[in-house]
Amino acid sequence: MPGKGYEEFSNVNLTASGIAAKGPCELASVDLCPSAGASQCIIYDGTDATGRVIHTLYAAVQLNIPFNPPCLIHCEKGIYITHTANVTSTFVQFRLHPAGPAE
Repeated sequence: MPGKGYEEFSNVNLTASGIAAKGPCELASVDLCPSAGASQCIIYDGTDATGRVIHTLYAAVQLNIPFNPPCLIHCEKGIYITHTANVTSTFVQFRLHPAGPAE
């Protein structure tokens, strides 16, 4: 059962930099899937790379790197992910909040 005022959890697999979610939401996790070493993705609260940086994931070798915060991270504007070279994809889990204040 979702928290009061929140939707069920959703996910998206981004194969390029882009928007994972638009509008108020809560970030649950991100998995960086590198195609080679020296990979990086940056997670933003926003709909582009000018938003507030939430976290940066780095991979020095070709191993998936998870970001599983101990609690959900509230994002005011959405979730945007940028990829550098050598990123196959990022898997993002989140839940949307309906428009308006949470009850």
